[in-house]
Amino acid sequence: SILGTAVEWGALFANPCDRTKPPRVEHKEPKYLDEVQAAKLLELLEGEDTEYRTAIRLLLFTGLRRGEVLGLEWSDVDFDNATLQVCRSSLYLPDKGVFEDETKNRTSNRVIKIPQSTANDLKLYRKYQLEMRLKVGDRWEETNRIFTTDFGAPLHPDTLSRWFSAFVKAHSDDLPPISLHSLRHTNATLQ
Repeated sequence: SILGTAVEWGALFANPCDRTKPPRVEHKEPKYLDEVQAAKLLELLEGEDTEYRTAIRLLLFTGLRRGEVLGLEWSDVDFDNATLQVCRSSLYLPDKGVFEDETKNRTSNRVIKIPQSTANDLKLYRKYQLEMRLKVGDRWEETNRIFTTDFGAPLHPDTLSRWFSAFVKAHSDDLPPISLHSLRHTNATLQ
């Protein structure tokens, strides 16, 4: 891009990159779960903590990105119509910490329909979060985020990824080696 601009401005006669051949990029097939494996995942999640069970089910049933799920706020949930408004992402950078950002691109801002079971999961999780809030009292950090630490701060994105990785490893007899992002591919495949 810089060299192309230099040609436009007349600083260079030609772009030297035009005479090169880019390396071939090997296309990797995305990993995802089939219907039987997805059902097994849901079964295995039943014995897990409310917070992680709710987040993983939400990722699986919506196909949202990790940052989009962690960026959700309670005001984004319409329980009456069983919809979610996706309008922000939660990211982490070492120099900034956990911060709120825009979604990946303009078309990522959307309202999506969620299954009633997922809306029910969110209602149960909200009750759980309110109980946690009462336990910690004035130490609770008011963020309105759905997925938070035990003290209300936005959840670090790697916390969810590390938990899921350990969960998959613990159930390696029942689940293939997948990442959190594989749930997005699983959702698309099952749709």
